[in-house]
Amino acid sequence: MKLKFHLALLAVTLLSLTAHAEEEAVQNVAMLSLIGNNLTTEVFAGNTGTRFQDNRKFALPIDNPVFDVEAIQSANTVYKRLRPGVKTTLLVTQDPGLYQAQNELFDNEDGNKDNRTYLSSLLKNRAVTKLILITKYRSYAEFKLLDGKVGNGRIEGLGFYMDNETRLMNSRSLAMGNGFIAAYVYAKVRLIDADTLTVLKEVNVKESDLNGNFPLTGTHLAAWDALTSQQKVTRLNDVIKGSIAEAIPKLLQP
Repeated sequence: MKLKFHLALLAVTLLSLTAHAEEEAVQNVAMLSLIGNNLTTEVFAGNTGTRFQDNRKFALPIDNPVFDVEAIQSANTVYKRLRPGVKTTLLVTQDPGLYQAQNELFDNEDGNKDNRTYLSSLLKNRAVTKLILITKYRSYAEFKLLDGKVGNGRIEGLGFYMDNETRLMNSRSLAMGNGFIAAYVYAKVRLIDADTLTVLKEVNVKESDLNGNFPLTGTHLAAWDALTSQQKVTRLNDVIKGSIAEAIPKLLQP
């Protein structure tokens, strides 16, 4: 009698393990980024107001999803390292509705039914079970120095913050410079149930790379010229990787 009981218990355990293994086997996590449709340049407006003062803002539309691809590839690399064996799907979209909606997809569901339906269709067509979605996050401009922070106003998404006035000193050469340029990524990263579009967890990240306008690299009339075009692209890709490397582990924590 005891033998039959133990055999039955073993059978139930094996069935449970098999079911769990099958469940794990069908996991398909998609990655989608909505931060790369434009590149914003914020120019410090001067010390005539408070930290809430608006900066001058210029937005450059980007038709090529190069920065979104960088974001999802970075997310995939980090996720695969933390969850080896889980299938992933990298998604790229140029749908203007999703890019415009951003966080309103979840903050205003009734007003974004069509956008949510379209997003669901992207996932169901690929048998996705969970989605890691990267959207723009708006917050105070804060750029780290050795002894504090600089920045004014609020920024979001992907771009450059330029200040032609703040005096900074290079800690190595002790050279003084007028202003700085900082590449930044302010993003909200969500883990979402693909069937219901329910947000399971979200993480806000603020990553930046500050470059002072020092005579060591040549004196420029504007801090914008402290970096070449190629250096600007490299800095943007670096801060994208840095922000994702910070966000994904936090997203997967219990």
